[in-house]
Amino acid sequence: MASIKEAYDSTMKEAFAGIKVFLWAIPLYIGMSGESIFSKLIGIVAAILLFGLCITLANNVVTKKPTIVPGVNFIEMLINAGLAILCSIPYALVGYLVYWGFTFIQVPSPTWNDTIHILGGLLAAAFPLSALAIFVRRKNPFEVLDFKKISYGYGEVFLDSSYFVVKLTIVSIFTIGFLIYIFYLFIGFQNSLWTYLMSAVAVFYAFLGANYLAQISEEIYTFPENEANKKREKEEIDKILTTHEEK
Repeated sequence: MASIKEAYDSTMKEAFAGIKVFLWAIPLYIGMSGESIFSKLIGIVAAILLFGLCITLANNVVTKKPTIVPGVNFIEMLINAGLAILCSIPYALVGYLVYWGFTFIQVPSPTWNDTIHILGGLLAAAFPLSALAIFVRRKNPFEVLDFKKISYGYGEVFLDSSYFVVKLTIVSIFTIGFLIYIFYLFIGFQNSLWTYLMSAVAVFYAFLGANYLAQISEEIYTFPENEANKKREKEEIDKILTTHEEK
């Protein structure tokens, strides 16, 4: 199973990874705190570029690149983000229909009602995440069109992504909860520092999520393919040796 600890160790312990988190938080902060259209535009562009960076990051994990968190390459980020969005849109629509169906389920208990809707959201999110898990391997949009591959990995993507959300929520209760307590007592939330810190947390979570998605992709698709290739190579070698012995 994919590991949040492994995602943190391989990503954030890399040189300058922390600096990149705080640098990427700057344009997101501008988009979140600014009221002008220009500020919002900066935030939207930054979010798209960050998404493209996360796709590159995940691909670096899968392909075992020496540097996990990539540098600034806006063209590559835009291309990766655009292709990933196009690939995941059909499956996001399927997920939306699934979630829409869950909204019709109403039970008397508010707690159970919320739980059912959360479950519906996780089931819905697993569709585009499955598409992204395939895309980050080779960044080939045509590979994502194989619904058989989506179906093959959907169940594990759902379980692993749900585990990620639960685990990250628990961790956030202690980390962000402590920040909330400190700001509540001494600083307050209506200030630039709080907005910037939340922007940095969003970037940090995006990096962790990309690495975690790459681990899921490796477990579901890359590892079985590598094992199959090894088996095929062994069979070919055995066949050659058998033919040579017969001669």
